Amino acid sequence: MTDIFFSYAGSDVFNTAAVAHAHRGVELLYIFSGECDCKFLPDGEFRGRPGCVLLIPAHLFHERRIVSECKSFYVVFEKSDDSFCRVPRMIDTGRDALVEQWFQQLEKLNGDYETEQAAGVLYALLRRLEKIEKRNRHAENVHPGILKVREYIESHYQDASLSVSELARYAGFSQSHLNAIWRQTYGHGVLHFLTGTRMRAARRLLLNYYYNISEVAQLCGIPDAAYFAQCFRNYHGVTPTQYRNDPAVCSDRPDVLGK
Repeated sequence: MTDIFFSYAGSDVFNTAAVAHAHRGVELLYIFSGECDCKFLPDGEFRGRPGCVLLIPAHLFHERRIVSECKSFYVVFEKSDDSFCRVPRMIDTGRDALVEQWFQQLEKLNGDYETEQAAGVLYALLRRLEKIEKRNRHAENVHPGILKVREYIESHYQDASLSVSELARYAGFSQSHLNAIWRQTYGHGVLHFLTGTRMRAARRLLLNYYYNISEVAQLCGIPDAAYFAQCFRNYHGVTPTQYRNDPAVCSDRPDVLGK
């Protein structure tokens, strides 16, 4: 629990779209009523319905489009071990009573300035969401080989030798078959997901000044610093140095977006 830093929590009611923005920490957004489309930039979109939690990694631009008047609860936090919070996604809790109760409690604790107690509730909430997500994965209609590859990428993206052909062998597919099923499931190819995972890790690592740009590149599985810088700029719209020098501007201003 000591690795969780609670930032703030609250609730809102939207009738109109929310401008594209990002946060320094991870955001959990719980849809209490209504519906909204949450678009992750530069790619990815989910339809948020009551009982769903949108998990938005730190520094990832996102925007909301309202389908029907939408009430939601949110919490923003930082976590040293961000393995669970690295990939943007939606978790359907089935209106789990504890999840809904804990989001409401976090808003109250935020108003009372009880940050330590809020961190405790947040820890319990994250563990609950992990359990629900594992349960859902068993039930969802996704090929188990795809889930196997996704989990492998999330834990081995630092390996510079990681390739689509290696991932296909790991899952027991041909490379073309893996790409076809992956694209059918997620709307983009395996390499796109691998690059996105590395670029999200890069944002986090660039905030640590103990690492130079070349070291960040290697830790992200891209040993060529020049190629890393090119990938980062293509993905985020700014160079690694620009992001490092002014992360607040690059994270929070809607006019600096990676397309």
